[in-house]
Amino acid sequence: MALEQWHCTVCNKDFKTGEWACADGVTNHIVEVKEYLLDDAPTDGSSSESLRDGRTLICNIPPERKAMHGDEVRIIPGGCVEFVRGRYSTSDPEIQHYLNRKGGFCTEDRWNAVWLSQNQQMQIERDRLTALSQRLENEKNELLALQKKEKAKQPVGVRG
Repeated sequence: MALEQWHCTVCNKDFKTGEWACADGVTNHIVEVKEYLLDDAPTDGSSSESLRDGRTLICNIPPERKAMHGDEVRIIPGGCVEFVRGRYSTSDPEIQHYLNRKGGFCTEDRWNAVWLSQNQQMQIERDRLTALSQRLENEKNELLALQKKEKAKQPVGVRG
């Protein structure tokens, strides 16, 4: 399996998986932000409505590792990422790498289906249709204005 290629937005260098440290040697490179979505909206058991403030903690991202410090081996504990309302964004390539390996994430449409109430979903659809209608109306008005402008440019016909 080939190693992933990354591009740091801070030091402007390309690097491979495992080469997480940026130019300062301490902090990780920073890459383009990526958002991860979970479709694990909790419910209260009495209705199908989601509890809107659900949080999911995924531990061991990145996993713990061993590092030599002089003559002794030190264990560096793994990290945790917290999804708030099923969403987590990061620009840390190491975290992205381990989340990509974990998998199990959903699409925006699936996230909307489980995290938004039916009323919220209907409001989004109404807003989308209103925006579409407004766009069509604007295009129609632009075409009418263009047509009027073209008619005004045409010379008046002379009868002979």
